[in-house]
Amino acid sequence: SQHLKICRIPVPEIVFISWRRQNCFIRAEMGTQFIPGGVDTSDYLFKEPVPEEDKAQECLKKIADLMGKLFQAGIYHPDLNFT
Repeated sequence: SQHLKICRIPVPEIVFISWRRQNCFIRAEMGTQFIPGGVDTSDYLFKEPVPEEDKAQECLKKIADLMGKLFQAGIYHPDLNFT
């Protein structure tokens, strides 16, 4: 979280991290600060009413810009596809 802030990547504060064993697995959980007015991206783009095309393109451009910043900061996650 601190590295992301140094790289000027907006992130919510981490409130807690916990883990526990469940049989042969480890279950990990992390809670972050609530962001008032925040909207889930998939809800915004795909649920009714669907945003106008220019609004959707603006949203996708912001996502692409943020992914570029993550890549430049050396942040990689298997759920993010940069290619």
